[in-house]
Amino acid sequence: MSQVTDDTRSRVDMGIVRGFVTRSNSATYSQRLQMSLLSNEAKDNVEHLEPYGFTARPLEGAELVGHSIGGNRDHVVVTTVADRRYRVRDLEAGEVALYTHEGATFTMKNEQVVELKCKKVEITCDEFTLKCKKLTIEASDSIDVTSPSVDVNS
Repeated sequence: MSQVTDDTRSRVDMGIVRGFVTRSNSATYSQRLQMSLLSNEAKDNVEHLEPYGFTARPLEGAELVGHSIGGNRDHVVVTTVADRRYRVRDLEAGEVALYTHEGATFTMKNEQVVELKCKKVEITCDEFTLKCKKLTIEASDSIDVTSPSVDVNS
């Protein structure tokens, strides 16, 4: 009986793994990671399962949490990758942010305020509509408009 208990305990202990990303490949249907586990164990071609609608290619050194299916280290899937080196800090309770290692941020702040900080915004779409009560445009250098026609209505 103790053999079964020891085997079960071992499988549970090996069920959750923690480590670091050493390489990533986002060209596949499910992103693949190479990882170094905290026990100095290396794993390659590990599936990174991401939430629907969100994807990010982690940098080398990002931290991860993976799961060994059935405690089998030959079948690891990664469900969480985080990078505390670049994480947005000092959010108020309830606020949400997306960020990159270069400092671009998209923050949904309290009181329904959305803040975008970046060097350049590119939007490609068939139609773009902006509805607001007041629109303020500030350009410290210039404003360029290229269009076959411009309609201004009041």
